[in-house]
Amino acid sequence: MPHAVSGTWAASSVARSDRVENILGMRAVAAERVLVKEVGDEAVLLDLDTETYFGLNAAGARIFTAVTAARTIGDALAGLAGAFDADPAVVRDDAIDLVRALALRKLLRLVDA
Repeated sequence: MPHAVSGTWAASSVARSDRVENILGMRAVAAERVLVKEVGDEAVLLDLDTETYFGLNAAGARIFTAVTAARTIGDALAGLAGAFDADPAVVRDDAIDLVRALALRKLLRLVDA
């Protein structure tokens, strides 16, 4: 699976595990000020307040669609586990990294499920 987002985490594996469990029980919602437009199998997220956009490749677009449609991020990732030709743990980690990156850019809100 092509990486939708790259990044490193400097926390211990125990702390990362706790953060992963926490995020899996949350719901992802596109921010109200964000316009989502699918372009082929990719997507563009346009922040209407800042007039900046964020492009998602095919893998990122599929993850974004899944996490914003599911009851929880964990439910979305369970459904995506076999969708890519990659180790399910790698898919999960990449998807969580993407969700965090979008939340940091305030393109996605994480709310209690």
